[in-house]
Amino acid sequence: GTMGSNQASSRILSVEDQPAFSLLVEAMLQDIGIRDVSSVATVADALSELHRQLFDLVILDIQLGDENGMIVADYCAERDIPVIFSTGFGKVMCPVTQYSEQVLLKPYTIEQLRNAVRRAFAVH
Repeated sequence: GTMGSNQASSRILSVEDQPAFSLLVEAMLQDIGIRDVSSVATVADALSELHRQLFDLVILDIQLGDENGMIVADYCAERDIPVIFSTGFGKVMCPVTQYSEQVLLKPYTIEQLRNAVRRAFAVH
């Protein structure tokens, strides 16, 4: 199924530096009923988007080229914005559990994404 109404009207920021994967994430989110998705590829752009408007959820690639996505996670944690981490690594190097229980290992399925989004909204 589709999301509940609060989720459907929610605004999600996707932080992902691989253009092809970024498009895939947007498409999957729209498939699960979330229409308002912004995508950025750098820490700087993520922070400026977060300053500019209110997001309900951030999907964050931890490794953004040679940048550390945890700066974005810190910003979100301070503002109580839930984060779903996305990573291509089999094991997450950094202690992300203080921010989020949710880590999606790439490539992930639309089911895994839907469940993660649902859980993120349920907890918050």
